[in-house]
Amino acid sequence: MTTNPADGWSVYTGTWGTDFDRETSVLLGGQYSIKFISGTPADDPTLVGDYRPVIPGMPYMASIWVRADSIAAGNTMTAFINWYTSEKVYISQSVIHNAVLGAANTWEERSAIFTAPATAAFARLFIRKNNTAFNGYYGFADFWRAPRSFLAYRSAAVPASPTNIDFDNESYDYGNIFDTGTGKCTIPTDGLWHFYAQTYVVNLAAGGTVDIVLRNAGTPIAYGTTARAHALNDDCVAAVNFIGYLSKGDSIETYLEYSSGTPSVAGTVTKMTGVELGGFV
Repeated sequence: MTTNPADGWSVYTGTWGTDFDRETSVLLGGQYSIKFISGTPADDPTLVGDYRPVIPGMPYMASIWVRADSIAAGNTMTAFINWYTSEKVYISQSVIHNAVLGAANTWEERSAIFTAPATAAFARLFIRKNNTAFNGYYGFADFWRAPRSFLAYRSAAVPASPTNIDFDNESYDYGNIFDTGTGKCTIPTDGLWHFYAQTYVVNLAAGGTVDIVLRNAGTPIAYGTTARAHALNDDCVAAVNFIGYLSKGDSIETYLEYSSGTPSVAGTVTKMTGVELGGFV
């Protein structure tokens, strides 16, 4: 038994050496995991990490590896992040995991991306075991700044026209960088970025073509594939990729052109995604 918690952790509820300890035989990697010892204390045993500075409005990836020797009902393992102001006043909580695991005696990873609240200055990671009689283990629990990214799509089909595609819905937008009102991504900081867009166009005339272009403030930066209809009302898919350095304030949109017919842009499968690859801290 060790007399102090593992580096970077403090006891929040429970007693070190009774409710938890370092474990050197049940390991995912490294020197030890943290074992939550089987027992039924009054409160759920909980460890908490140090206060760590965060940037408000930025996305953070949280990841834990967790294991339990029983997956009976009620044998819950829990991990979450609490956000705090600059005065270390609690703001809100983001849950990474709060459930019984899928299999006994098996390491399982749980991860999630959260956006730091607008008033956040610090965050702390908490790990917990329900106060029931089973052994639980944690390894490699951490969180870090994630790249800003988004995935936008058309919610329904619309008539095609030579203009930027109106992506009116989002699957996610980590960092709030895409505007569904304009269909554009505004680059928040200088850096390396990747963009991909695709469109599914229906009802093209025979021999008609459709082109898709990524533009920065109206100037083309990447030309995609040209899709051609071989018969009347053929459906076509066009796609475009871009990887390159962009500057703060650049405005990225997807532009569509077609040659003939009265085509429509299909919903859902017409989408645009972007992610920063470098230049973030």
